[in-house]
Amino acid sequence: MKNILPLIVLIFSFILPPVDSTHTFQFNDKGEFTILQFTDFHYGENDDKDSKTLALQRKILNLVNPDLAVVSGDAVGGYSGYLFHLFTNHGFFKKYWKTFTTPFVEANVPYAYTFGNHDAEADLTRKEIVELDQTHPLSILKTAEGIPGTANYMILIYSSRNKNKLAANIWVFDSGSLGCSEFKDSWGCIEKEQIEWYNTQSSLLKLQYGNDVHHVAFYHIPIPEYLHLFNEEQIAGISLDFIGCPYHNTGFFYNVLKMVI
Repeated sequence: MKNILPLIVLIFSFILPPVDSTHTFQFNDKGEFTILQFTDFHYGENDDKDSKTLALQRKILNLVNPDLAVVSGDAVGGYSGYLFHLFTNHGFFKKYWKTFTTPFVEANVPYAYTFGNHDAEADLTRKEIVELDQTHPLSILKTAEGIPGTANYMILIYSSRNKNKLAANIWVFDSGSLGCSEFKDSWGCIEKEQIEWYNTQSSLLKLQYGNDVHHVAFYHIPIPEYLHLFNEEQIAGISLDFIGCPYHNTGFFYNVLKMVI
C-alpha cells in the first residue's frame, strides 16, 4: 500500500528453541532467531527520499544484525517507472531492485521478498520479478506450484539443539494487487488456491514435525480482520494511513485458526 512513510520496519525475535538451496536456518545457541521486516520502501519515487531510506535501511541492518530480513511488498514504487507518465522506463525495476538489495549484500543478510500492489506496475511482471530476484545469491524467494500468486513459500527454521527438528516456520504469501475473487475493483487478497496450499502444507508439517512448531506469516495487503480490529476493538499506536483490505473475506484467518487449534 502507498504509505506516508517511505519505510516501515518491524523486528521479530523468537526466544525459543540459516533455508536450503544455499541457506539453512537454525536458532542460535541462545535459542534466538531474529527476523527484521521491511515494507513499503517505495524506491524510485523520489531521489532524496530514496537516499534517506537507503541510509536508514543500512543503519537498521547494522544495529539489529538479523538472521533474516523480510521485504513484505512495495519495495519499488512501480507507478513511477514511466517516462512522462506515458512510456515504460525499461530497466526501472531492476535498477531499484539493485538499490534495495545492496544493503543485504553489504550486511551479508539473506532476505525473503514478496510483492505489494505496486512492485509490478513498472516494466516487469510478477513472474519476471521472481525470475530476477531468484538470481540473487541472498534471495530465498520461492514459488508454490499450481497457485496464482507468484511468491508464496515457506521458510523452515530448525532447533538450536537438533538441526533435523523443525522449531519454527515462516509463511510468505503473495496478496496480489487489484482484484479479489469476483471483486475486480477490490484490493488483492490471499485467494482460495493459496489457502488450499496453506492447508495442505500445514497438514504435512504437522505429520512430519508434530504440533510443537511456531509459525509467523508475512503478506502485504491486510486481511479484513485488520479493519474489524481497527474499527471495533481497542487498539494502541499511530496510524498514518487507511487500511486498504479487500472487499471479500476469503477465510484465510479462520483457516489459520482451524489449523493451529
